[in-house]
Amino acid sequence: MTMSIRQSILSLLGISLCIAAVTGGIGGYFMMSNAEGISRQYEETTKPAIYINKVKGNSWAAHALMLQAALDKDPTLMEKNLSAIRTLYAENVDLLELYRATVVPDSEEHSLYRLLEDKRHRYNLVKAAALEMVTGTTNDDAIDAFNKFNNKELTPLFSEFSNALDALNSYNLLEALHATIENQKRSYTALGIMIAIIAAAVVILLAAGYFLSSKVMDAVDRVTRFATGLAKNDFDQEMDPALTNRKNEFGIMARALMVMRNTLAASMHKLSENATALVASNEMAQKASAHKSIFLARMSHEIRTPLNAIIGMTYIAKKAHEPATVQD
Repeated sequence: MTMSIRQSILSLLGISLCIAAVTGGIGGYFMMSNAEGISRQYEETTKPAIYINKVKGNSWAAHALMLQAALDKDPTLMEKNLSAIRTLYAENVDLLELYRATVVPDSEEHSLYRLLEDKRHRYNLVKAAALEMVTGTTNDDAIDAFNKFNNKELTPLFSEFSNALDALNSYNLLEALHATIENQKRSYTALGIMIAIIAAAVVILLAAGYFLSSKVMDAVDRVTRFATGLAKNDFDQEMDPALTNRKNEFGIMARALMVMRNTLAASMHKLSENATALVASNEMAQKASAHKSIFLARMSHEIRTPLNAIIGMTYIAKKAHEPATVQD
């Protein structure tokens, strides 16, 4: 069954809406996927890196306060620094607990974390001894002893612990970079798919539009040529059956033009017959008029001569005064 022009246009609009919906759905899916990837990246790489950086900052701050506390001879100021040191190390414990929850077992990150824990454990043992020494640094000999302990034991272990933090932090930053690259790849893939779908949609719509327009223009051309023939009184032409059999608007128009052609042909045939009859009647009337003229001319000549005599004699009779003469 042939679709009407209205149905064809509505079908194209429906196809366009479907393509737009599919494109939007795919775009939305990839956007959600990308958002999930970014969220996962933040949870798995960015937050752990923040934890490690915070631990490193706290450790350096605590180490600096410890060195400062060893030089303080004021007990109040020393206790204040020691309290700050304990707070920083307690915060580090919490941060490392949070970080450990993000570590994937049996991974390179897990190995680096175990190395960090080993360095932190060894550093904590020496750090505890250093804190005990700090509380007794009330004279120069105690300060010298702490400085020697710091240079020989505390600072090397702190450097090892700091290096372990750097190694773990570098791993996290590298993982974050890889995750960012993967997210970009997914974004580019989504963009490429959407562009491909849009391009395919444009090609389909252009092809459908060209097909529809060619069909429409072909039908318009046929109907126009038929109507032009009717205007030139060409009633012998026939409409293409493929067009008259259509169920759309052009089929209706073609059938209407065929009915108009038949009606006009019948009317023209009747007018032609009437014109022929009128010509024949006119000829007969002209012949009758000619016969009448001949008859009247002849009758006028035959009657005019005796009538003139009668008129003349009557005139003479009226002039005469003798009745016998008139009677003669």
